[in-house]
Amino acid sequence: MQVVVVNTWHYATDTQVKTWLQGMGATFPAINEAYPYAFLNSYDEGAGFVPHSYIIGRDMKIRQEIPGAVGCDVMEGCLKDVLYLRPPVDIEMIMDVSDTMNSPPPTTPGGDPKLTLMRTAATKITDFLHDHGQVDDRMGLVWFTDDASEYVNGSGQKLLPVPTNTLELKAQITARPTGICTAMGAGMQKAFDTLSASTHTRYAILCTDGMQNIDPKAAPVGGHYEIVDSGGWLCGTGHSSVLSHPGIDIAAYNTRVHTIGIGITATYTPLLQDIANATGGFYRSTYDPATDLDLIYFVDLCNSMAGGSPSVVHYHAGRLNAEACEAEEIFYLNRSVRKITVMLSWQQAQHGNLTFWLHAPDGTLLNLHAEMKQFESYCLATVYLPKQQDGKVLPYIGKWWMIIRGETQNSYADYHAFVIAEDHEIKFGIDFPRKVYKVDEMLPIHIKLIAREKPITEVNNILMEAIHLRQPLEKLVAQYELPPTKREVKRRPGMPCKDPVLQKLAAMQTDPSLIDRLKPVRTELSLKKGTLKCKTTEREIVIPFALNQPGLCSFKITVQYKTRAEGPVHRIDYVSVHVA
Repeated sequence: MQVVVVNTWHYATDTQVKTWLQGMGATFPAINEAYPYAFLNSYDEGAGFVPHSYIIGRDMKIRQEIPGAVGCDVMEGCLKDVLYLRPPVDIEMIMDVSDTMNSPPPTTPGGDPKLTLMRTAATKITDFLHDHGQVDDRMGLVWFTDDASEYVNGSGQKLLPVPTNTLELKAQITARPTGICTAMGAGMQKAFDTLSASTHTRYAILCTDGMQNIDPKAAPVGGHYEIVDSGGWLCGTGHSSVLSHPGIDIAAYNTRVHTIGIGITATYTPLLQDIANATGGFYRSTYDPATDLDLIYFVDLCNSMAGGSPSVVHYHAGRLNAEACEAEEIFYLNRSVRKITVMLSWQQAQHGNLTFWLHAPDGTLLNLHAEMKQFESYCLATVYLPKQQDGKVLPYIGKWWMIIRGETQNSYADYHAFVIAEDHEIKFGIDFPRKVYKVDEMLPIHIKLIAREKPITEVNNILMEAIHLRQPLEKLVAQYELPPTKREVKRRPGMPCKDPVLQKLAAMQTDPSLIDRLKPVRTELSLKKGTLKCKTTEREIVIPFALNQPGLCSFKITVQYKTRAEGPVHRIDYVSVHVA
C-alpha cells in the first residue's frame, strides 16, 4: 500500500509542508495542491470535507471514499473492503407492472399496493449497492406488462454502474406506469439478451405476482425451461415485441435468476420455483409482502453478493404506536464486523414519517448526522466500525439499541427494521434441495456457519419461524364463488381479460369472513427450548422439517452463536418452498 497526502491549505509553501511532514516522522510523499477544492470536487460533488480519504485500487479506480476523520480501526475496515473485493456483479431487476400490481396483497387490504412495495424494495437495493457494492457493480431495469421494455440512458447503456448512477436508477424505478396483461417471458428474455454480453457475475431478480398471458413465455421443454411462443393465451392475439429464443435452455445464459412471488397464488408458484431451481437461484415468496417483502429482497441481494460478506444480522416487522412515542429494536454485533447498514422502512399508505437513533453497547448515542439518508418511506445509515466520536473509540461488540420515533397520522405505523453487516471473517448461508416438494416429504435445511475458515456446529440457539396459511390458498380459491356481479363477461376477440383466479382473490379480500383465513400463521420453534430438532455433522447443521400442508411454506431462520473472543454472532436467512 502506498500512502499519498494532498495538502489543501494553498497558502503553505513546499518547504512548510515538508517541515510539517518531517515533524510527524512521515515517510510518504505529498502533493502541495494550489487549488485543493478543484482537486476534491473533481472526484465527487460536495466532497469538501477535510480530511478526506480515497482508497485507489491497482486499476487506478477509486474503490472507497472516506469523508472526515476516522480512527485506525475504521481505516483498517475500509482497506479490508478493498482487499477482499469480490468479483463485480451485474443485476437485472425484472419487474411486473401489470394491472394486478395496483392492488394491495391479499392479507393487507388497505395497505400499500404490491407495485409500491416492489418499487420501494428496488430503490433500497440501489441505495444498498451504492454503499456496500463495488465500483464496477452494474444494474439494469426491465419492466413487463403487455410488452417488455428496458431502460437505456442517454449514452446507450443498459447496465449502469451503480455508484455513479444511483439517483438515475431510483428515478426510473418509480417512473414506469402499469399496463394490463403479463408478458413475463418477454421480460426475462430482454434481461437475458442484455446480460449475455456481460463478463461479470450475472444475476436477475424476477418480481411478479401472477401468471403469463402474452407470448413469449417461460415454459418447460424436454426437462428444462426455454423462452418460447405458444398460441391460445388469454390476452387476445397480442404478442410482445420481444422475440422468443426456442431451443435455448435458460440455464445456458449463465445467469442466476432469483424469483420473488409478490402476493402470488399457489397456481403460479411452481413456475417461479422451477425457474429459480433451473438457474441456480433462490425462490422467495410471501403471502404477506407488506411484512416480508423487504427482508426477501435483502436476503436475495446478500446471497447475490456471496463473494463479499454482507449478512442480515437483524430483521423485525414491528409497530410504532402513537401513544408510545417510540419503539425499540435490539440487535447484536460481533468483533469482526467492520461495517453495518441500518434500515427502517414503513408503508406509504399509513402516512408515517419515521427515523431512528442508535445506541452503542455502552449506551452512547451515535452521531449519525453525516451517515443518515432520509427518503419518503425509508431511511438508512451506513456506519464503519469501530466508530470514533468525541475523541474516543466507541465499543461496538455486544448489544445495540435502535430507537424508532416519528409521526403517525393514524394511531400506529407498521415498520420493518433491518441491520446488514459486513464481516469478512464469518460466513453464513442456508441451502436446501431445489425442487417442488410434496406433502409429508422432509425438507432438509442445511445451515453453514464458518468462522475464519473453521466450520461452527455448536451454537447457542437456532430460532425458526414457520409461516403458512391456515388453509392452502388454492383450496380457499377453489371453494370461493365469485358474486354474480363479479363474474367474467363473455370476451370479444382481442379484448384483454383478467385472470379468474386473481379476480376471485380480489373479491375474497373484501369478504369479512375470509380476512382472517387469508392471514398467515407464524409458528416459532427454538433449539434451546427443545421445540426445534437438528442434526449435526462435522461441517454443518441440518434441520429436518416435515412438510404437512400443501401450498407455500416459508421459514425465517436465526442462528445465535457466542464466544468470549468473538462476542455474539447473530445471522438471519429466509427459505420458501412450494408443497404440491
